[in-house]
Amino acid sequence: MAESLLSNGFEAKKLKTSQRRRAPPQSLVLKKIDSNSLHSISVAPKCGICLKTLPINPHLCDACQIWNDATHVFQCMRDPDDFVTRYSFSLGNILSRASCILCQLIANSILERFQKPDKSNFNALLQTKVTIYGPYCLGEVSLKLLDPLFFENMGEYRIEEDDLRLDNIDEDNNAPALQRTDEAVLAVLYIVATTPDGHDLQGQAFRINASTAGVREVNNNHRQQLFQLDPLIYVSQPAGIPGRRPPAIGLQIKLHYRHSMADLFRVEPWEKTYFDSKLIKIWISACETYHGPRCKVAKTTNLPSQFRLVDTYRHCVTEPPSFPPPRFVALSYTWSSLSDSPDIQLEQNNLERLMQAGSLEEENVPALISDVINLCREIGEQYIWIDKFCIIQDDSISKHAQIQAMDQIYATAAFTIVIALHNPLTAGLPGVRDRPRRSSIWNDTRMFSDKCRAISSNFQRTVTDSLWNTRGWTYQEHMLSLRCIYITDFQMYFNCPTTSEQEELGSISDWPKSVLGDIQSYCEAVQQYTARSLTYDSDILNAFAGVGRMIAGIQETKLVYGLPEKHFSQALFWQSFAFAERRESTPQIPSWSWAAWTGRVKYIWDGHLDDLKVGTLVRFYFHEPNRGLRKLDMEEVWFHKPMCLETLKDLPSVNEPRSELKFLPEAAVTDKVWRDSPHSPWNTLCHPLDPLVVKTASRYPGCLVFTTTVATLSLRKATWPTWFNGSSSVIFEICDRQGDKVGEMVKIDQSWVDEHLDLAKEHEFVVLSAAILRDHLRYSLQNSGLGIPGIDSGQDRNPWCLRVMLVTPGNLDGVARRLALGFVQTHCWKQCQPTWRTLALV
Repeated sequence: MAESLLSNGFEAKKLKTSQRRRAPPQSLVLKKIDSNSLHSISVAPKCGICLKTLPINPHLCDACQIWNDATHVFQCMRDPDDFVTRYSFSLGNILSRASCILCQLIANSILERFQKPDKSNFNALLQTKVTIYGPYCLGEVSLKLLDPLFFENMGEYRIEEDDLRLDNIDEDNNAPALQRTDEAVLAVLYIVATTPDGHDLQGQAFRINASTAGVREVNNNHRQQLFQLDPLIYVSQPAGIPGRRPPAIGLQIKLHYRHSMADLFRVEPWEKTYFDSKLIKIWISACETYHGPRCKVAKTTNLPSQFRLVDTYRHCVTEPPSFPPPRFVALSYTWSSLSDSPDIQLEQNNLERLMQAGSLEEENVPALISDVINLCREIGEQYIWIDKFCIIQDDSISKHAQIQAMDQIYATAAFTIVIALHNPLTAGLPGVRDRPRRSSIWNDTRMFSDKCRAISSNFQRTVTDSLWNTRGWTYQEHMLSLRCIYITDFQMYFNCPTTSEQEELGSISDWPKSVLGDIQSYCEAVQQYTARSLTYDSDILNAFAGVGRMIAGIQETKLVYGLPEKHFSQALFWQSFAFAERRESTPQIPSWSWAAWTGRVKYIWDGHLDDLKVGTLVRFYFHEPNRGLRKLDMEEVWFHKPMCLETLKDLPSVNEPRSELKFLPEAAVTDKVWRDSPHSPWNTLCHPLDPLVVKTASRYPGCLVFTTTVATLSLRKATWPTWFNGSSSVIFEICDRQGDKVGEMVKIDQSWVDEHLDLAKEHEFVVLSAAILRDHLRYSLQNSGLGIPGIDSGQDRNPWCLRVMLVTPGNLDGVARRLALGFVQTHCWKQCQPTWRTLALV
């Protein structure tokens, strides 16, 4: 038995329109539907919300009569949960309604999507429970026309008049638009099919697993919602608009009404099989014409020598004239997409041949690249830069020069075409001429807004969660491009610094790129980049080189093994996100660089310290390969105040009104803490570099040489609650030789500890910089003591700490390697009995 949306014989006085539509849910009078009567039509029903008598539609069953009037679907049944509780049947039940045009469409779509070719699962399909949400409009303007009072009371949404998704339909397509009488609504149903126990109806589908950045096959058994969202994938939702999970089926339907959105006479699926290439031209032209300096591509003459492009008119590789710089498009894709021809690329032995007109038509060029070349020619773009055919892959000198110019190439491209497909084995470019997109019933990327019953942007679901976005090289290609056209399996998107567009919805909310201007944005860039995968580990710095040069240019500094000199102290504070090992293919990268280790790194963690606020306590020297030792051009600061160690008399005051730091002890207390410490800004320069260690460092190009205080301490596992430590990452306390706790390590992967550390032995810790507790901890410390595990709350409590690094035991020659990070409370460092030493960190 199921509950209907309609009620019979309910009489009431006539109400005002707003009162009728705003009646509370309990005013809805329901009628039980006998499964045997689903094929028949009862007497004229009435809507239990607006009380309007509904005409009977012989093409619909009792449960679907409400669809006869679009007003009731989009206004009276505004609450999708209220709708779904009354529209949930088995597939067999739905199939039995042979005369209902809507039920038959729903049933056929489920059969098409889930039935196996041998029909072996047909009986299980008949028992599958089908639950329907919706319908959802394509954009909010169409919903405004269908449900105007909703937007009168919900003024938080901006309505764009060009987002109309109501179509006037004329069957012969010959009559002028004003003479058409039929109306059609384009909408999407959210259909969830739940399997009966013991049956597998999911079939197979490729899905990105964000934890491994790879492709796996989804094929789960037993009772569950089909295409349930992988819990390891985080799907962002539009601000203020909650989204439903991706559907088992997003059924695209066109509802044809005869008069004023009433009298439904035909329901059919609709597809957007091909994208309109003219839309790309419209987006690009509008940006170039109206968006002003913010969207102006920088002109440059710094493109590398032997810079090559693909001529889309002549179908060959060419070297365009260097002046004036040519207009060109760039391509960003994954090489794994080229499954049909993985070895075709520009090499020294085919360079001359591929530069002949028509050569790319004669060669076995991958279908995806061939489609992109044809697309560019279709929209009037003569040149496109494709790494596979514009870089001589077996010429190491030329290849290095091109890679080092990636920032110039992508930054000066008119726009970048991004191929962000979920299935890496897709042949060609979906949606271009002669290559239709897959049926929309396979599209599980839509985002459904319950709040306004409309489809919302799914850029995060399609592009951010795509295979393209898991690859290391594509990070800088995306970050360096001014404009991007994203082509996915089912949609096309456009983004520039001014606006964002989606093929199906029009203008959508922006998804801003990070601005690479300060140390925090640098840290975020490293975190995002290292979360991606590389086919060759040796590319770890090459694939970041373009972004690195952009960061260096903005910060007016240099990068050394991926770390900016200006903020070198903070840049050293990275920590592996999980188990990490040294990259075997890059032994030349020193251990202090994040690039030397596998896996994702993090800068902002859930620790006690204010991570990016530091005080300079160490001067670092860098042994530059082929040039020798030089002092890093590092900014010397006392937290947010500049200082110079040579001329320092008193610590810069950080207790000023409107200070960036709050809840600090009195200046006199701070001064005493640091003057009593064995390692302070005043005694840093009293200990020069040890000449013997400097001599030893000459054998280790890329090493850091610095003088600091070193203490031998022990580690013990913290007795914090299990929920805080987590399942794999744990916290270790740093203890002095009497066993008293003096500080903590940041969270470390337990398996890494088991492999690299012997907790029964003592370990060496070296000071890197001054640090301070987070502001909320400073507040608690100042007012009532912390009351949290791990921080001294005695009479000497204060927020000042020392950032320390756990290193391998230094030999007599001073050579050591980085292992992990931690902190020690400043007033406890003296009891650790530190000594001054010069180290060569390799």
